[in-house]
Amino acid sequence: ADFFDNPKTLSVQKSCPLAVDRREMTTKEGVVRRSHRYHFIHKIFFDHCAARWLWNALKSSKNTIYDRINMWNARYVTEEREVMHFLVEQLVNSKNRELEEIHLLEMVYASKQTPEYAKAASSAITVLNKAGFDFHNLILSRDLKQVCIPYADMSRAKLPCMDFSGSDLSYVCFRDALLTSTLMVGANLSGTRFAPTSYSMKCRRLV
Repeated sequence: ADFFDNPKTLSVQKSCPLAVDRREMTTKEGVVRRSHRYHFIHKIFFDHCAARWLWNALKSSKNTIYDRINMWNARYVTEEREVMHFLVEQLVNSKNRELEEIHLLEMVYASKQTPEYAKAASSAITVLNKAGFDFHNLILSRDLKQVCIPYADMSRAKLPCMDFSGSDLSYVCFRDALLTSTLMVGANLSGTRFAPTSYSMKCRRLV
């Protein structure tokens, strides 16, 4: 609070992304209590900091897969579009892209055994897809049985011959995705969105 109350820092305050709300409350005993609450002056600063925190967690060699999952499992990245865009940009421009893609895939696969990791898995596969990851050319990714990726954005994804059997695909967006011969046997398709185009609807969902 001293920073914001100090007249010598007024010029610096103008370029600070934080602002402070001051509150006063008088108790029954007549005691005045003051509190300060800090917030970003614009949500874009929050989005950037959140994305940077998630990205650092992903690429750090000190973190285990469970460290990354715990940090990414707070909420679905599709709820924060700007955070998602920041993460996609970081992945696209990364010098260690292949390693970071592996870390993201690990989070997706971890949801097979632990459905509670759904938010991390959904966010990870969304970032991979938006960054143009080629699922079709990665042999391991063809076996996506029993993954939990609700609310993931898989629009325009190329997923021919993929196996999503038994997966939680609730509210996943497959708009304009290539799903030729894709298996979704026993998958949870509650609220799942498909585009009404011929090439995206050639998938076996109930066989």
